[in-house]
Amino acid sequence: MGAGAIDLEASLRAIFERNTFSLVALVFVTCELANSLEDEVRYIWRGQLNKVKVIYLLARYFGLAGLISNVLVLLVGPLSSTTTPVAHCRIWFTAMSVVSCSVLFAIDAISMLRVYALYHRNVKIGAFFASVLITEATLVATCSSQHVGKVPFSPSCDVEKTPHQVIFFTCGVIFAQCSLLLFTFLKRQELVGQRQVPILKLVFREGAWISTLICSMFLFTVPYSLITGTSKPHLVLIMPIAILSPAACRIILNMHRLSTTGRSTARTQTFSLNTDTDIQFTSLLDTSLRTSQLEGSIGNNTFDSRSDWYDDDGTQRGSETSVCTSPDSGRLSALSLPLSSPSHISYPCPPPDILLKPEFPS
Repeated sequence: MGAGAIDLEASLRAIFERNTFSLVALVFVTCELANSLEDEVRYIWRGQLNKVKVIYLLARYFGLAGLISNVLVLLVGPLSSTTTPVAHCRIWFTAMSVVSCSVLFAIDAISMLRVYALYHRNVKIGAFFASVLITEATLVATCSSQHVGKVPFSPSCDVEKTPHQVIFFTCGVIFAQCSLLLFTFLKRQELVGQRQVPILKLVFREGAWISTLICSMFLFTVPYSLITGTSKPHLVLIMPIAILSPAACRIILNMHRLSTTGRSTARTQTFSLNTDTDIQFTSLLDTSLRTSQLEGSIGNNTFDSRSDWYDDDGTQRGSETSVCTSPDSGRLSALSLPLSSPSHISYPCPPPDILLKPEFPS
């Protein structure tokens, strides 16, 4: 068997592998979309547009459009043959890089927004994460613009010589994820008595596995590409899109599901609250943190609870302050009050066995 036949066989094998991974990625993302479509219609498509919804739509549909276009180009487009011009490979690689990085930035933005909310919208925390995200974008834009036009491609459009400058972008991604883990861990230590609050458990758990997932992906694919000298686009670009796009969407939908569950419980136990499911993460987390602090204060000698509700644009919808006095012990406890209640009210508490925990929209 001649060298030309061996090269052709290797090229056909590489093309088959690339096309298979691309089809699997598209099927996976499509099935995940169908599975969560009902919740998407309920939480995303209804109500006013806000920054969280914009991030969701970017992660969901820009990623999906990229995967669909990728399959069409690979199966029936210019990349379907075994002799693909280098110019076509370069355009395709650049397009997939844009989609992949956009999905990565979307999930980073969601994670940073949640940590920013955990710190009660601290301006320094927000500025830090904004600078980290801008640095990531700058690194990938600089690396791509300087090297994508120079790297050689194989007939199956694999990069035959991975530029070592990709390490800088990898370091930026790892730094961002480590920063998210660090700030989340510090807040978790600070809220040692409030870790069982559902929304805090969700943020801590999802934040840990998302950061671990992203770091693992980069720590595997980048060293492998540098050692072998070859970057396979279906491994370094296509599969990350298929993994990170649904992950970003699930983070957002899980927050909305939890908020709806919390409001449903509040309606059952207390009063009907006129709240909007179109929420911002920052308002949701702020309210939940107040609730957890409220619960931790029950039983103290003094008690004064204040609750605020916000619309999507951050406008305060209403607030209340409530206290109650236990007739037999002189202690103070709390009950949930409707938005229409007076701004400050004092009333007898029910017996401990029927005392309701404070429930606020979360």
